[in-house]
Amino acid sequence: MEQAESTSAAFWYSLLPDTRQGITSATSDDELKQIRSGPETSESLIILEKAAEKLSEQGNHKAASQVLNHVLSARQNSPNFGPEHTDTLSTLWKLAIEQDSLGQSAEAEKSWRKLLKIHDTKGGLTGLGIMYNLGRTLNEQKKYGEAEPLLRKVLPELEKEIGKESQQTIGCLRELSESVGALRGYAEAKELNEEGVALIEKTQLSEEDRAEYLEGMREVRAKIEEWESTEALRVKGPTMPL
Repeated sequence: MEQAESTSAAFWYSLLPDTRQGITSATSDDELKQIRSGPETSESLIILEKAAEKLSEQGNHKAASQVLNHVLSARQNSPNFGPEHTDTLSTLWKLAIEQDSLGQSAEAEKSWRKLLKIHDTKGGLTGLGIMYNLGRTLNEQKKYGEAEPLLRKVLPELEKEIGKESQQTIGCLRELSESVGALRGYAEAKELNEEGVALIEKTQLSEEDRAEYLEGMREVRAKIEEWESTEALRVKGPTMPL
């Protein structure tokens, strides 16, 4: 009993004050009591993961990430779960999303790579989602040479599985156009970008989502044009004054 209380206290006070407050706000009195009685039991982990989802919805990604790290560690080390259990992988996926939201691209890359290693990526939407998110995270770190072949592989599979006009396919077009442009494939990058814009215009989206997707495409187009302009100047070389 004393050991259980010690474990609970150690867990509770290892959390940031904001995280403790967030868990308290996101759970009922009975749920909080369950967590305090044993933060690593299966029941507590379910409650904590749901609390992390609420924290994420509120924009408190730092607290959500800390809670999910605890859930992930507990499940990975549990004889009832383990590293490759479906629930463990689901938690790792959620953690990767939070890491992305916090701008922790290097950590997110590690998480997506772990998922990629475990999952069967030869088919199915889950594997495609992992590869797409990994490619996006690599782009964020300017690892374009690694991102481009991954995204190029994913794009036709997404088109086949969920259609050209899906939001995931449009997102993949945006990311691929960026990585191709960064690798000096300017003409192809512009074509991919234009294809993405055309799809956004014809896809059923809310006005807010449409504006957000178009802005993302415009930002990538601006990068491509800047890279192309810089390359042209480099090839032309400095001009001599008359």
